[in-house]
Amino acid sequence: MAETNRHTGSNWEYAALRVGAGDFYAHLLSAVELAQETIDFEYYIFQLDDLGWQFVDALGQAASRGVRVRVLVDGLGSSASSETLARELFQRGVSVQIYHPLP
Repeated sequence: MAETNRHTGSNWEYAALRVGAGDFYAHLLSAVELAQETIDFEYYIFQLDDLGWQFVDALGQAASRGVRVRVLVDGLGSSASSETLARELFQRGVSVQIYHPLP
């Protein structure tokens, strides 16, 4: 993994190159759990498998902590689960949009 921190004005920018899905998703879940103000989460494919439910729970917990959580998923890429996902996240206080929902 390669990481870099860069200071630009009054903001810090952070970038990391992650190799392997396990490392990436673990880091992303950690970021959701540590969020304090806002989460904007956008995915083309979101499956409600074990990992997907971990994200649903983590995003819902963030919303219950007062974090503004917005999720955008693609209606085509996530067609098998988009309606259930939207319902589950909405019930947990998360703002959800489905881009191009399928009929």
